[in-house]
Amino acid sequence: MLRYFQLLLVIMYVGLSAVSSRGSKSSDTSTDREGKLLSLFQIVRFPNEPCIGQASKNGTCYTADECTSKGGTNAGTCAQGYGVCCTFTESCGATSNENCTYFESSGGEIGACQLKICPCSDNICQLRLDFNQFMITGPSTSTVIVSAHKGGVIGAPGATKPISLASRCLTDTFSVLTPSGQSPPSICGINTGEHMYVDSSATCNDLVFQLGNTVQGTGVGQRQWSIKVL
Repeated sequence: MLRYFQLLLVIMYVGLSAVSSRGSKSSDTSTDREGKLLSLFQIVRFPNEPCIGQASKNGTCYTADECTSKGGTNAGTCAQGYGVCCTFTESCGATSNENCTYFESSGGEIGACQLKICPCSDNICQLRLDFNQFMITGPSTSTVIVSAHKGGVIGAPGATKPISLASRCLTDTFSVLTPSGQSPPSICGINTGEHMYVDSSATCNDLVFQLGNTVQGTGVGQRQWSIKVL
């Protein structure tokens, strides 16, 4: 009777061990399946770093959906093909808060043409404008005397120093309106290859063209500009 009882205990022990082994194997299989499932659906993350897109334009590396939602243009791939080099090109009447925005002419602009540039973060204190292309009517070359001044005061009593229109931007101007009110002087003419630094703050800056009815002196028949704002 004792031997029968001992044999029964051995059989129960072996049975429990087999069940435990099968349970462990099932758990291992489940873990393995979960690992394979995760490997098929990995989440890819990459930094929004600068990139160079088509036509040598600088852009920012975003996902394709982010680029579309921000109103940018897919100008090539980045992040080993997981992202797109998103470039931003704006024209008159637009607003942008992207770190690298191109302000470009579309042809035939007359009158006021303005782009509003807002800071992309709260630590922006300065903007750089690169004039990749900049051709508008230049300053007047007229030497006809129109008035006189004395001590810088036009028409002052005893004024004898002549004043002409030469060097004045009378037809076209470009100016940057800064939040502080301390805007740089207006410019005109051909400034391709030049650049300008202007103050910035939490308030937006306005890049403003004032264009006359007839373009003069550009040598190309129409005004053209492509300004990269950084």
